[in-house]
Amino acid sequence: GPFLRDDPRGQKLPDYFTQLVQVVERDNATVKTELESLTRHVDHIKVLVASQHSRARPSDVVETFDVDTLLEDAIRLSATAHGNHGIDVVRRFDKLPPATLDRHKALQILLILFGNARDAVLARPLGERRIIVHTRRAESGELEIAVEDNGCGIDTVNLDRIFGLGFTTKPTAQGLGLHYGACAARELRGRLSVHSDGLGTGAAFLLALPFGAPAA
Repeated sequence: GPFLRDDPRGQKLPDYFTQLVQVVERDNATVKTELESLTRHVDHIKVLVASQHSRARPSDVVETFDVDTLLEDAIRLSATAHGNHGIDVVRRFDKLPPATLDRHKALQILLILFGNARDAVLARPLGERRIIVHTRRAESGELEIAVEDNGCGIDTVNLDRIFGLGFTTKPTAQGLGLHYGACAARELRGRLSVHSDGLGTGAAFLLALPFGAPAA
């Protein structure tokens, strides 16, 4: 008692404990937010892992979802898996209606595109790495998601081969990602295409999907 009342060091303890409580509450709130985010994505992660390990036939489970939310999930998951590495992600989201598709399959295609764009922009120095994500409704009525990067680009002689099974220019890759993405887009009754003016000019991948698909 006398220490807390009379000693200058003791007199500081109540304020210290008050601040400590505030810090603990703030840290608990941060942990709670992270856990909620993790819980939201557990189902996605399970589906992705199962697909990569077993290459099982896609489930074709159709659900209605918000396109912007799907893109934000993909951006967040790709950042969690790989780190942002100083990459500026520019969002250009048009106002769109909900889509009714196999959400997990669409998410996996986007993760492949974001991972590919990330690898491409790492060739540029910090402060110059940029990925632009644009969602829009095409004149055909389709949902279009464009993922553009200012990275290493694609040799024009490889544009016709980029989605081929086993084709890759990365020394440690197996050439499965973009091939799977193109196949998954077709299974969703859509298509995946790419444009690049050559090495050093960046690349733009365009995922075109119907806004609605019947259940399998």
